[in-house]
Order: sequence, then C-alpha cells, then structure tokens
Amino acid sequence: MSTLESIVEWAEKDLIAWQSDAARRFLTQDEVGESDKLQIMAMLKERHSLGDPENPAPKPQPLKKGHVSGVPQTHSTVTLKAMRIDCNVNAIPNGSILKFGHEGLSVIYGENGSGKSGYARVLKRACSARDSKESILPNAFTISSPGQAKACIKVSIDNGPDQKIDWEYGQDPNPVLSNICVFDSKCARVIVNESNEITYLPYGAHVFEALASLLQDVRRELEVSKPKPKKLEYLDIPDSTYASKWIAGLSNTTSTDDIDRYTNWLDNDEKYLIELKKRVSDAEVHDPQQLAQRIRNLKKRVDKLQEIIIAVDTGLSENKEQELQIAIENLTASEKALSIASQESLANEPLHGAGEGAWQKLFNAAKSYSIEKAYQDQEFPVLEENSLCVLCMQPLLEDAKKRMLRFKIFMETTTKRDVEVAHEILGSLKKGIESIIIPTSDEYKDILDEIHNRVPQFANQLKEYLKQAINRQLSMIQATINIQIQTFPDIDAIPFDNLDRIAMELEREAQEIEKTSDPVALANMKTECNEKDARRLLNKKKKEILDYVEQLKIARKYDACIAETDTKEITLKGKKILSKSLTPMLRQALREELMALKISNLQLNLKPTGSKGETLHRMELVGCRNPQKANLTDILSEGEQHVIAIAVFLAELQLAKTQSPIVFDDPVCSLDHIYREKIAQRLAKEAKTRQVLIFTHDIAFLLELNIKAGELQACLHLQTIQKMGNLPGNSMGGLPWHAMSVKNRISYLNTLLDEFPSLYKTDLHQYNKKAGELYGLLRETWEAVIEEVLFQRTILRHTSQIKTNQLSYVIVTNEDYRTIDMEMSKCSKWMYGHDKSNAIDMNRPIIEEIQNDIGILDNFVKSINKRKDEIRQIRLASLKPKIPAIG
Repeated sequence: MSTLESIVEWAEKDLIAWQSDAARRFLTQDEVGESDKLQIMAMLKERHSLGDPENPAPKPQPLKKGHVSGVPQTHSTVTLKAMRIDCNVNAIPNGSILKFGHEGLSVIYGENGSGKSGYARVLKRACSARDSKESILPNAFTISSPGQAKACIKVSIDNGPDQKIDWEYGQDPNPVLSNICVFDSKCARVIVNESNEITYLPYGAHVFEALASLLQDVRRELEVSKPKPKKLEYLDIPDSTYASKWIAGLSNTTSTDDIDRYTNWLDNDEKYLIELKKRVSDAEVHDPQQLAQRIRNLKKRVDKLQEIIIAVDTGLSENKEQELQIAIENLTASEKALSIASQESLANEPLHGAGEGAWQKLFNAAKSYSIEKAYQDQEFPVLEENSLCVLCMQPLLEDAKKRMLRFKIFMETTTKRDVEVAHEILGSLKKGIESIIIPTSDEYKDILDEIHNRVPQFANQLKEYLKQAINRQLSMIQATINIQIQTFPDIDAIPFDNLDRIAMELEREAQEIEKTSDPVALANMKTECNEKDARRLLNKKKKEILDYVEQLKIARKYDACIAETDTKEITLKGKKILSKSLTPMLRQALREELMALKISNLQLNLKPTGSKGETLHRMELVGCRNPQKANLTDILSEGEQHVIAIAVFLAELQLAKTQSPIVFDDPVCSLDHIYREKIAQRLAKEAKTRQVLIFTHDIAFLLELNIKAGELQACLHLQTIQKMGNLPGNSMGGLPWHAMSVKNRISYLNTLLDEFPSLYKTDLHQYNKKAGELYGLLRETWEAVIEEVLFQRTILRHTSQIKTNQLSYVIVTNEDYRTIDMEMSKCSKWMYGHDKSNAIDMNRPIIEEIQNDIGILDNFVKSINKRKDEIRQIRLASLKPKIPAIG
C-alpha cells in the first residue's frame, strides 16, 4: 500500500468527519485558505451544538478513496481516448475535441493563449489532481451558456468497450478517473522548509503537518472564544444556608428545571415568610399561648361564618326557589277553582266511588271538554232545556240535572280545602326564608379583613355574595306577599372550601405559635426564616444564575471541541505511516530515477527528520563534511530541484505497480536544458509500458520527445492546440508549424494554397490577406531551409547541440546566396505584417505565381540534397593525408 493510500484509509476510518473533511481539502485543493478554516471550524462547533442557526455549517465531506488522484475506489486500468468540451471552458468553442493515443506517448503542444491550458485544467480536475487553484471560467468576451464548465471524457476501463464520462465543474468527479496519476509543477513532492533545507515529502504526507497546524489554529481560536464565567458569590446569602451551598455546586450539568425549582418563589411563599417573621417577632415580644388563643377565637368566627353561608346557600337555593314558585302556582290555582265551585255531598249517588280521585279526574275532564268544546263560554255544567250530557251525549233529564248540580257543589267544596292547604305551604316557606340570618360585611369585618390578607379575591367575592343573598331573600319574601311568580336575583357561586382552608391555616398557625414557646422550635423557625430569605434572594438572581450555567454549558462544549483538536494522535500516525514509506525499495527506485535523469553526479541520501505533526525525509549530500551548512537550495539549480521532484514521482509510481495513465502538465517548466533531454527520454521510456499524456508549451521539449520516441520505438501521438482566427482550442494532429520539417512545411503551404483559389475572383481583399499570410509562412520556410537543408542541421533552433560533423555536407554557392536573397526579399515584399511589405490593399501575385514561388523553394531543397553527398566526399577527402608520388 502506498503512502497516499495509507493516508486516505486512515482519514476514512479513524478521523472524525470534520477532520477528514479538512484532510480532503489539503489533498484535493491547491490552497486551504481562511474560508476553508472558517467552514471547518463551523463543522466542529455545530457537531457540539455550538453552531449558528442563521448560518449553518456545510455538511462534512470526509476524505475517501476516489477523491485523490492515484487512490481510486477500485483499481482499474483506464485508457484515455478523447475529451470533448461541452461548454464554458475558457474561450474554447463548445464541441471541441482533443484526442489521445490509446497507448504510448500523447503530446499536446500549445503556445500561450492557444487553449492548451483549458484542456489540461479540465483533465486535472476530472482526475482529482491537487492543483485546483486555477478556476475554469467561461469566455469573458461572449455570452456563455448557463451553468458551470462541462466536458465529456471517453475512456476504456480494463480494455472494455468505450465509455463516456460526463464531468461538471464543482461536482464530484467520477471516482474511476482517480486511477489516473497527475503530475504538474505545483504538485512536486520535494519542498523547501523554513530552515531552507530540501526535504522529500511523500505525496499526500503534507496533510499531517497541514492538519496539525490547522488544528492548532482552530484550538487557539476556540480557547479565545471559550466563555470564562466568574464563579457566583453573593454576600447577602449566608454561607450556612442551603441556597449558598446550592450556588457553590452549580455546574454545566445543572438543568433549567433544577434552577426553576430552587429559585421558585410565589406570592404564597412571600406571605408565608411574612407570617413566619411575624410569628418569630411576636414570640419574642408576646406570650405565645395568648396569641394562639386569639387566633383560635378568630377561627371560631370563621367556622360560624361558614355555617351561616351554608344556611344561606341552602335556604336561598334554586331548589327553594322552585318550591316557592310551585306553592304560588298552587295557591293561585286553588283560589281560582274555589271561585267557581260550590259544596254539596255525593254520598247517595248511584255508583260507588263518586267524589274520589278517579271520579274527580273524570269530572274535571268533562268540565274541560264542555267549556273548551261542547259549550264554549258557558258555565259547567250546562243544564238548559235540550242540553246534552258531555259524557254520554244524551239529553239531560231532570234527575241528571240535579245530579250535576250536586257534583258541582261537591267540587267547589274540595277546591276550598286546596286553597287553605296552599296558603299554609306558602306561609311556611315565607317563614323559613325570613328566618335566614344574613350578616352584613360590617358584622364580620374582622373575619373579612383576615380573609382579605390571605385571599384578597375571595374576600371580595364573599362581600358581594352577602349583598346578593340579602337582595335575593327580600325578593323571595316579597313574592310570598304578592302571591306572584317572578324572577329572583341570582347569587354568584363562590369557593366555600376556602373557608375550610383558612380555618385550617388558622389552627396550624395557632399550633405553630404554641411551638414558639419552645426555645428549640423558635430557633428552628429562625433558621427557616433565613432559608426562606435566601430562597427569595435566589429568585431575584435567577437570570444571573441561568446565564452563568449557560456559560458553563457552552464552555463545556468548547472543551469538547478543543479536545478534538489534539494533534498527538495525528503526529503519531503521521510518523508511523511515513516511517514505513522510506523502504529500501523506495531508496533503490529513487536512485535509479535520479541516475536515469542524470542527476547522479550529486550523491543524495534520504535521512528521516521530523517535527510536530510531520515526518520528512531530508535529502543530504553524501560525504558533505558540514551538512548543517550545506543546504541543497544553495547547491541545486531550480531545474535540478524540479528534476528531483519528477524522480520522486516516478520512483513512487514504480512501487505502485499499476499501469494506469499518467498526466504531466508542463513537466519541464524552468528546467536546465541538460535535463530537458533526459526527462524526454525517461518519459518516452515510460510510454513503452503505459499511456503517458504530456501538455507542454515548450517546443524544444516537444522536439526532444519526438526524437526520443523514435529512438525508443515508442508509440507517439502529437496534437497541436492553436487559435483559428480568434478562437482557441482547435486541435490539429502532428507537430506545430515551428517544429515541422521543411518537407512538411512545403506540403502544408501547397495545402493552404489549394483552399483559396476562388477568392481571387470573389473576394480580392480576403485573397490578398491570405496570400500575404502564406508569403509570411514561405519566408519562415526559407529560414528553416537554411537551418535544416543548407547547413544540414549543424545548428538548430530549440536545441542545445551543435553538430560539427554535419558541416561535411555544407557548401554555400553564390547561386545559393542569390536564390535565397531574391526569394526572401520577394516574401518580405508580399507577406502580411512585415514593416517593409506592401499594403494589404495592393494586390498580391496570382495563384500561379505563388505556386511557382513554392516550386522554386522545393527545387532548391532537392538540388541541395542532391549535391550534399558529393560535397561530403570532397570534405572527407580533404581530411585524409596526401599520397605522394611513389617510385
């Protein structure tokens, strides 16, 4: 397992989510700035309920496999085949495609502003490279499509069928692409420390130092922000009281319910304390037995009042009201019946039971029928001639009429008795109501005052009750006098059990006062007074107590946060992982890489060193007598330092034993020229066993790669990124113009000329412009002819070599000089943009003349190549000794 894999596994399994998120940022971002630290701090605080509800922390994204280039979720062999730009990638047109060789070396060359960097940035982002500082922005000079940059990458996984992986800037990349290892100038693993020493830090191992440093920063800020509440001390609360001890025991575990319970103080508590103090005071001044007797006398008055109230409530109740109403109704009805009745005996009537209850009902029914239906408005019974019996409907004979008169007399006599009974009942009710004694408020002023001191609202209700009761009593008495049904005033219901409670309280007070005659009991009462006083003071300090406990709780949460910023475990784990990384195999691999890159003239050795949160492997010169003063930064050039970084990258790659592609972005930027060739050779060799992609703007490096791939017979695919008009990102197969051979340039010039023959007749201005540009390229080709053909590559631009043996092919005749001078002068005249060229509005030569000028160049090259071998033979002969005549 590589160092980086060990680090990712550790972060995934052992770190808390917010710590792992921080580790992810250090491994996937070029910089972890202040905004990152604030977000990480917010995650930690929210984890311990210290977050800001108005600004919630982002959800932690712990580091896991697939987040970092070189540590995939699953190991697969990925083949990169092509990349399509979908939208918003710099100024590269949507739909632009960049193709890669399926094996070997793919070199993507582009000058500054060509769009090469846009392709490189997308690929590095998609492969989870660490270099993420450069944002991928849309074209600033056009109206871009909505949304983020998007691209599509065509790959093959484990030699399977082609797959298209969509990528969007800002979204998690496809984890399969993390199989691809990316190296660029910002991901070098050789670093310079504060002591100006060059150290080797295995890729990803910087996370230990960075994370430890971050945790220390977070810890310092937490310690500054942590509340430091001052312990509560109240001089007005005696130390001997329970309240004082409770305050001293307050902690972050004290609940709000506890505080509510111990600081609770109600009106009843205040009253009780006043009474208690009064009892203590009275006990110290008066005889407790006499005071107790006085209170019991007051209790008897309360009991008496309660009896009276109960009697009033019963005597003037709704039931009593109903009895009174019924009695008045009965009396009224009896008196009315008596006015229409007369008395006569029914003893000699033919049928038994006349005059009894059932018969009376029958008579009353007949009477009702006669009055209401049969003989309306006539007095019952109707005994006129031809009148009928209302029961049998037969004519009333003389005997029947006499009988009905007797019945009438009888009923009148019964009604008279009913009237007398009704008078008796009503009189009895009146007497009972008049007998109810309702006291006035003045009669029981002392009791009402006592009640008011205890329950003010009840005292007021009681006074109102007595007034209402008197009014109701008078109204009911008046109804018995007037014998008239009427509505009586209501009496509001009151809680009578309050009188019971007050009586009990009085008795309890009397008992408590009697206790004060005992010195021990009096001392206990004084202690209770002190406790109650302290409790009352606690109530006044409740807000301070709540705030204090809340600060303790917050401080405890900060302590929990601070505990998670301890760097000890991180330091130990870092040392353990990094110590394992410096294996003999790595040492050997690094030596081999340094030798391959020709840095072996410096004998470098890896020596473990360390500090808080990190374990580094310092590089030192073998045999240096004073290593403390011989810092490699004083000895190695910038190019040498960069070469060492590449050597380390390749050494670690050897040990990974994977065949996935590797991507280099400008790997030879600022290198010494001697290392450019060696890097090209080493990467061409690596391309024999894996897919190697190189983005470069160094044409000399491009030419070296071209040469070394040929020498090693490695597969090579060249792509040139260039501008077409003002649009960058156009991908063209093969070498760029400045790297083309003369032969390819001549072919390219003929191809260009074939593209605009119709312009001469349709758009002469555009024809002149394109013809002028072609003459510029033709002039540059003549310059290349001098390097490549006339001087036979003795000296070439973009290379550091001078091949003196090539001079054996070189001769410059007067005719050569004349031809070159004439043709270059003509190119300067007609080319576009040269300070001595003709204006663009002056017509350029016709197509046939341009073809002829290209032909002159082609024939010149052929003539030089034809004579070079003859010249070489003459030159070689000049080096041989002369043979004299013999004999």
